[in-house]
Amino acid sequence: MEKSELLSALKETLKSDPNFKGELIAEISKIYDRDVEKEIDNWVANTKNKTY
Repeated sequence: MEKSELLSALKETLKSDPNFKGELIAEISKIYDRDVEKEIDNWVANTKNKTY
């Protein structure tokens, strides 16, 4: 599966299954051995007021 196909499937799954976000973040946190949810929250807070 190509990356674009994988991302598309991931986006659809996140839209259709609200609980999947937590599962995905937990798995990514395990892979990188750090609190990915906190990093995402910080990124969102830091970019919320910026315009691109």
